[in-house]
Amino acid sequence: MAEKKSLQKLTVEQAVERMEEIQEIIQKGEISLNESVALFEEAANLYSFCNEKLNALEDRVKILSKNADGKLEAVPFETDEE
Repeated sequence: MAEKKSLQKLTVEQAVERMEEIQEIIQKGEISLNESVALFEEAANLYSFCNEKLNALEDRVKILSKNADGKLEAVPFETDEE
């Protein structure tokens, strides 16, 4: 639970930077299997955190477009995944 609270203090950019650091550490192969697994778990948590934050931001993104009357209106952001 303490890890969840510390994740909330991170920005997405900081989380991505940490995941990159973890990737480099694991790729060097100079740590034990247990340390590798612990770092992998940390990276998985960071990934989930980033995914949640980005999904929340995507929900807030609005694209302005003109409706049939020529007025600007907010339209929900849509991705190719939908």
